[in-house]
Amino acid sequence: MNKINYPNQESYKSALFITGKGKLTTIYCPFRVICVMPVNDIPLDTWVYVDAVVSHPEYIIAYLILNDYYPYNCFYLPINY
Repeated sequence: MNKINYPNQESYKSALFITGKGKLTTIYCPFRVICVMPVNDIPLDTWVYVDAVVSHPEYIIAYLILNDYYPYNCFYLPINY
């Protein structure tokens, strides 16, 4: 597998997602997600804003939310296109 190198330091302000129709799309921070697994002080079904998407030694991929890092799989991003 090839390593992906980002051309600048702004890459943490966006993420690539695959839509339900199989289209690859870029989404830019901040974006809203809904909590699907309660984590720390974020209850289930709460909408929050993601300020950055980063690699994290414990979570692999983490969202920066409310100045703290959370595992991405605790949240759902509804993409309707």
